[in-house]
Amino acid sequence: MTALGLAPGQGSALLLALLLPALAVPLARWLPRAHIRPARWLAAGLARSVMAERLAALLLLAAGGVHLGLIGVHRGAGLAGWMLLDGLAFVAAAAAVLLVRWWRWPAVALLLATLLTYLSVTGSGREQPDQLGMATALVELTALGLALAPLRPGRGWRAWGGASAGLLVAAFVTGGGVWAAAERHHRNTAPLTGGHVHGAPIPGANRFEDDTGTPAPEEQAAAARLAAETRTATARYQDPAVARAAGYRPGLGGDLVHWEHKGYKDDGRTLDPERPEQLVYLNTAAGPVLAGVVYVAPRAGVAAPRTGGPITKWHTHSLCLTPLPPFISALVTPFGNCPPLSVGLVLPEMMHVWTVDTPRGPFVEELDAATIARIRAEHHNAANGTRE
Repeated sequence: MTALGLAPGQGSALLLALLLPALAVPLARWLPRAHIRPARWLAAGLARSVMAERLAALLLLAAGGVHLGLIGVHRGAGLAGWMLLDGLAFVAAAAAVLLVRWWRWPAVALLLATLLTYLSVTGSGREQPDQLGMATALVELTALGLALAPLRPGRGWRAWGGASAGLLVAAFVTGGGVWAAAERHHRNTAPLTGGHVHGAPIPGANRFEDDTGTPAPEEQAAAARLAAETRTATARYQDPAVARAAGYRPGLGGDLVHWEHKGYKDDGRTLDPERPEQLVYLNTAAGPVLAGVVYVAPRAGVAAPRTGGPITKWHTHSLCLTPLPPFISALVTPFGNCPPLSVGLVLPEMMHVWTVDTPRGPFVEELDAATIARIRAEHHNAANGTRE
């Protein structure tokens, strides 16, 4: 589940969120044939309900499934009891949609209390905004809109206006609160621009929390050894023709182009200086110049070796895949999720090791503009000197 941007232990919550609404469909077919009184009550309520009310009940069930599935995850944080009560309350609210006509305001109160509690927990730092939590907030906001909306005919513009205004206020407050909590966590853990730590769903490059701190002496020695061995082993690839003969193929790029070796991706050898998964070339007027390599973990969700501790900075990339061009979206919802009709994907962990001299060492995530300009100038001068 990590590859989907879910934290460990959240898979059961996602499964329950999908399972409870799915079970409601065969249950609805069984209710009219049941001979127990609660089943007959639910069957009668289902028959007189409109489609929007049924959708509200399904969304409430989904939210309840998430909270029940997170009981184990939040046991250590002291939130297990709240998750149990909240999950059972959502299941009861879903049943109330079919059983009583006054279900709206209890459901509105439950949804607002849950959203405000989520904002309080993330805002206080007890929990960071994550993929599942933000998706659940969207489900709960949708259910809130259905609970506020005048679903039956005969209601005037005041009812619709009030419902719309209430939903907009709730959406902006929730979205703004989550954004603020995510930004504070972003600053505290010093991630790369455009991403959050540990597989959060915002598209971009994501650093990991263990990439910070003070390295131990043995970690410093291991990082220096990896950088030296990488530079020595890849010196032969200064000539792109040698890289091509070895099986590397260039991908798309601008200033920096990644050449990938597909055979090295699945060979089970991570951090092998003789077999880096990618080479990185800098385009210059004198031709491509080898600038470094990228080591890539075998697959998403598998932690790469932390050989150099916080010096060797592993990161991953989160993408939103869409069925329509351009197929990869950088847009996100106010909650950091991928937009509708798209799927979030987290790539395997990777790490740059630069073989050219950089002011901040070989393990920085990106080459700075000054280094790129210096390398281009050096090779431009060398090419002109050779021609002369």
